[in-house]
Amino acid sequence: MCGIVGYIGKEQAAPILLEGLARLEYRGYDSAGICVAENGVLDVAKCKGRLKNLAAMTENGALLHGTAGIGHTRWATHGEPNDINSHPHVSQNGKVALVHNGIIENYLEIREFLEEKGVQFTSQTDSEVVAQLLEYCLGLDEVHCMQDAIYMVLHRIEGAYAFGIVCADDPERIYAARKDAPLLLGFGCSVPGVLAARTLPTRRDRALTIVLTPCMSCSAKAPVYAAFAAAFFPGRSAVVFLALYALGILAAAGAARLLGRTVLRGEAASFVLELPDYRWPDARSVLRRMWVRTKEFLTRAFTVILAASVGVWVLRTFTPTWRVATNAGESLLAVAGQALAPVFAPLGFGDWRAATALVTGLLAKETVLSTLGVLLGGDLTAALPGVFSPAAAASFLVFTALYAPCVAAQAAMRQELGSRLGALTAAIGSCAAAWCAAAVVYRIAILL
Repeated sequence: MCGIVGYIGKEQAAPILLEGLARLEYRGYDSAGICVAENGVLDVAKCKGRLKNLAAMTENGALLHGTAGIGHTRWATHGEPNDINSHPHVSQNGKVALVHNGIIENYLEIREFLEEKGVQFTSQTDSEVVAQLLEYCLGLDEVHCMQDAIYMVLHRIEGAYAFGIVCADDPERIYAARKDAPLLLGFGCSVPGVLAARTLPTRRDRALTIVLTPCMSCSAKAPVYAAFAAAFFPGRSAVVFLALYALGILAAAGAARLLGRTVLRGEAASFVLELPDYRWPDARSVLRRMWVRTKEFLTRAFTVILAASVGVWVLRTFTPTWRVATNAGESLLAVAGQALAPVFAPLGFGDWRAATALVTGLLAKETVLSTLGVLLGGDLTAALPGVFSPAAAASFLVFTALYAPCVAAQAAMRQELGSRLGALTAAIGSCAAAWCAAAVVYRIAILL
């Protein structure tokens, strides 16, 4: 799958572009390239093969000078993988450079038109057609600036695409355009899923995506699923995981249908997704991706999760009069948990410790398990059956899968929706839906 990066600022762009492309290596590619703009000149470096080849060619970016640029990693779709077909593509007069993800469906028609005008093409790609068409449009009398040319080109081309564009005559800007970007689900983390919604073309689709992305079970919920599956459903962990992930998908589909016919009525935008040639992943890219994700988790574990665990310990240790509690039932945490416990009693887990764990889960979903660990102590696999019955455990897992996301995701939702009330309504709605689903699951479970 192709990747695009861009940079404009005060630093030299080339090393930053190379670093950005390195972060996209996990997606797979067969060639890479960068373009830097400075003083009316576009400096391009691109080659077939791994990114290390491009880094060596440019001495890690030191040979390309400029503070604005674009970069690209490519899976070949039009034209074989080689240096010429690699991105960025530059127009005939060297003034416009472009990187492109997607497919231009009418590129042959446009190419024939431009060739009749005397344009000479160097590659076999549909992407170069867009770069050459931009140059042609810039030469028209009715076009007065780069924005005009881009608008004219976007009205002429057909397909699904995302572009990054730089112009030698306007090196202080990077232009971007896209059409029919795919919806991303937040299975890894709700935050990037919510932020990715800004690429969708209509406000209705953006709002639906933002509201429903937290239905997907993010990776932070996986430890909770694993602990409960080991304690109550040994040997069936795979079935538990599959059921909870499927539940999130079905809940999102049902909610989308309901919201799409009520508060978020409107015409759905067309969906186009280019599927690349799937190939075996590169071991180096996989290991790099594993390290980045592990580092991110450890960084988070020693911030939010550690802080939440210390906070839970303090609240568990002291009474409302700030004396050391002789038992957990006298603690500040117990007082708060006992006030909430009746809400969850119909779901089968009216214990204050379960209620407290769910509340701390609003900080970060990983803290659900760490809170239970602090409150129950010892081996959770042995301790959990003392608080939950198998039916209550199933209900707890369903509630955990569907209730409001962590504060980071809620902050992203508020930012992208542009409304605190909208984000709050979505969080309350997800909690209500989770409560109802958990209640149904509990009632069914106790009958089995």
